[in-house]
Amino acid sequence: MTHISYTQADQQFLADVNAYIERYISKQVITLAIIADSLQMSHAAIRYKIRLLTGLSGSDYILKVRLQHSLHQMIHEHRNVSEAATENGFKDLSYFHNCFKDEYGITPMDYLDRLPARDITNLKKTIKTMKQRLIAMLLSLPLAVSVIQAQPITAGQHTRVETVYGTIEGYQDGSIFTFKGIQYAKAERFMPPQAPDKFEGIRQCKIYGPQAPQNESLTWNERNSQTDYGFGNQFVTEPMDEKGCLVLNVWTPSIGAPSHLGEGGGRGLRPVFVWIHGGGYSGGSGHDLPCYEGRALAEAGDIVVVNLNHRLNILGYADLTGLGGRYAQSVNLGMQDIVKPSNGCATTSAVLAATPTR
Repeated sequence: MTHISYTQADQQFLADVNAYIERYISKQVITLAIIADSLQMSHAAIRYKIRLLTGLSGSDYILKVRLQHSLHQMIHEHRNVSEAATENGFKDLSYFHNCFKDEYGITPMDYLDRLPARDITNLKKTIKTMKQRLIAMLLSLPLAVSVIQAQPITAGQHTRVETVYGTIEGYQDGSIFTFKGIQYAKAERFMPPQAPDKFEGIRQCKIYGPQAPQNESLTWNERNSQTDYGFGNQFVTEPMDEKGCLVLNVWTPSIGAPSHLGEGGGRGLRPVFVWIHGGGYSGGSGHDLPCYEGRALAEAGDIVVVNLNHRLNILGYADLTGLGGRYAQSVNLGMQDIVKPSNGCATTSAVLAATPTR
């Protein structure tokens, strides 16, 4: 067992995390990805730091803060059990009971009923410091610490892939290679997708590409600026671009030579998981929400994760075949976009083939 000395910066970090959780504590969904964006940190960095400082996973730490806050409300602010559960983001009363019992060894109602009146009085005197004591308690615990290497985000020659159209460069986040905004096709308005143009030099593929044109309901306005809908979509920052929206994103555990896999008892080919965003074929993108980001899934499943943007609404699903001529194939263009990456797209294949995949 190794006792760790924590700095004032460590304590401030946890205080900032707590402040964010408590600000949105009534929301059922609070993820490390959202907190990381708020603190301008990578998901990997905040996950690593919380584990190092507290010994808890991100979700377990968020749950612990919720339970501490609910206990404070029941005793100090006279909330009943149902109110405390709802106001602290528990999806139902049964789930709250189970979590509370796992943490404190007793149901929330029994916890309150078994406290003598004098104990409740004493507890009220100390409850104001519970938030600060939570951090102090966690930081003072001796932890069994493994030697953990930080996972830097790097880019360069080792994150480049040669394609028949040109060289693309992504980045490596820990063990996962990431390529964002890869152009997989081009298309004129109301025309089927075609192979993209070749290019010279190195094309950077490190941020999400444009969305397909759609209703601007996600932009800041009086209707959604301070709503749950607006909160969930506050991370959609990519512009809309009809000609530039045919892009995809890839997360893969490897872009090394394929010959080293599947030989001498190796694990063989990796499967490819393709995520198609929702939106009724009229809205959305491959990065509507932070949870669409495929890094964690690629790492946990040792698989390749792909998501993509495609044409939507009238630009993607108008049927113009009745006009004949150059419009003879102008139907379900958005669906034609979706199948294009798996139908001989050399840019995508170059990234995936190095994995290799199946």
